[in-house]
Formats: sequence, structure tokens, C-alpha cells
Amino acid sequence: METEKAIHPSYNLLFNYLSQALSQNIAIASVHDADIFGAYFESLGSLNKLRIDGFRCTESPICSLSRLSGYPVDEIIRNLKQATNIERPFLRKLLCQDNRLLLNCLEHQLHFTTIPQLSSQGITHEKGAMLYLASRLYDVGSSKKLNAELTGLHYRTLDGFYKDGIKSKCRKDGKLAKFIAGKMVHQDFSSYSMLMISLYIICARVLLNSPPGDNHFDVESVPTEISIHLCIGVYNSCRMFKAHIRENCMFIRQSVRFPRFDEFYDVLKLFIQRNARPIACSHCNHPYLHIDHANVESYESVPCPVCNKKAEYCIE
Repeated sequence: METEKAIHPSYNLLFNYLSQALSQNIAIASVHDADIFGAYFESLGSLNKLRIDGFRCTESPICSLSRLSGYPVDEIIRNLKQATNIERPFLRKLLCQDNRLLLNCLEHQLHFTTIPQLSSQGITHEKGAMLYLASRLYDVGSSKKLNAELTGLHYRTLDGFYKDGIKSKCRKDGKLAKFIAGKMVHQDFSSYSMLMISLYIICARVLLNSPPGDNHFDVESVPTEISIHLCIGVYNSCRMFKAHIRENCMFIRQSVRFPRFDEFYDVLKLFIQRNARPIACSHCNHPYLHIDHANVESYESVPCPVCNKKAEYCIE
């Protein structure tokens, strides 16, 4: 009973709430960005059978997670106990590169429980699809400038969404890398950006039918074209995930900086375009990005946003 009480908040947040939220958004991306994840068709039938076979009616949730991921039940329980309901330590536990168990378990669970409804026809009404994308971008707080850039819709068309206006506060053409590098030195901004990148990689691998991997920052395992719908879904899932952590926090709430959507999109774009390299601190094993720009040499060490030490290693 004590173990159940100790692990319930962390388990519920990760493997019920976050998993379900990501599954729903994977399904949306599978339809609206079918051209990016077209390889899904090649093994759809056998994959769905594998997923159905993955369910065991008499199995407890934690035993199911153990069987799907290959980790012993005791080890999963120990890691869930260590994932406190305090926001910053919870993020550090999730992202720590010397123990990737929790994100590994999440990826295995998503592979077996998500059944995307991928349409081979895609969305045939182009403007309708763009209006739907525009509404989703507006809902996550995208600026009108980025919305127009991603949808191709005219500013006057977007006026219907932006009656009160959401101004762009972060995108600076020509100085993007330097600007984002300045943001990434902040612990909270960096941690949530890295969590969203890792979840984007995980969800993209599910859609590509790629086997679960231990490296959640493997840019080579995902398409070079960004799935905007998946980007929106990951952002919104993390935003609500953050809200759930704060609701359940029994301690003093800290003011934690969460990236705006425009900022996350720019971070993801730099990462996917190989202009930002994932590295981890040699002292605390926390991941962050080395962003290439004019004021930083490629070999120059970047301070860890968590412990401020200058010693890192490449994430593999």
C-alpha cells in the first residue's frame, strides 16, 4: 500500500496522462502529416496485430509496463519513487542521461498502445487543412507571423483567429541561433525544450514504426521535415503536463519559465537542421543543446544550465 501511494502520482502523470495525450496527438499527426510518415503503411497490418497482442487482460499496469519495456518491476518502481512531485527535480529525473528508464518505458508503452489512424488519402482539401492547422497554431499561442509562415495563409485570413492579437516576441530573422542560445542558458527553458525534443523524437519513431531506442535525441532517426501537427501536439501535451505537476505539488511553487510555442518551434528547427547538437553535463548528466552561431566556436564548452559546470559529452 505504501509503495502504491509513493509511485501513484509519478506513474499517473507519465503513463496515464502524458501517454494518452501524446497518443491522441500522434493520431492527428498520422492523418494530417501522412506525407511525412508514409512508411507507416508498409507494416500497418502486422503492427496493429502486434499492438493488440500486447494487451494482457489479467496483467497489472506496472507488470505490463515491465513486460513491454524489458525492465524489471522493482527497477521501474524504484525510479518512479525517485521522480518526486516537485517540478524541477521531476524534470531532471526524466531527462538524466545516466538513467533513461522512464522515457524508455514511455516510448515502449506508446509503441504498443498507440494505433494511429493514418489515411492513405491524406487531407484532400488543402485550404481546409491549412485553416485547421492555423486554428491549432493559434490555440497553442503561435504568433501570427509564424502561423502565416507555416500555413501559407494570408494575414487577412488569419485575422479571424487573431482578433485580440498575439504578438511575436521571440523570432528574430537572421539572428535566430544566437537568440535561442541566449534562452537555453536558463534551466527551466532548457529543460522543457529538451523534454519536448525528446518526446517529438519518440512520437516520430512511433509513426515511422522504428523500434524504440535508448537515445531520445537521435536526430538521424526522424525525418528532416518537421511535422507541425506533431510539434503542436508535443508542445500542448507538455504544457498540460506542467500544469498537472504544479496542481499536485505539495511544496512551494517556483516560477518556472515554459517556452512559448514560437520559441519551441525555433529550437526544434535548429535541432532538426543539425544547427544544435545535444550534449550532456559530465557532472549532473543533464542534457542541453550546443547551438552553433557566430559568437561560439564548435569546440567551445557551453555551461550546463543546471549546475553551470563546463564539461560535457555527446549524447549517444
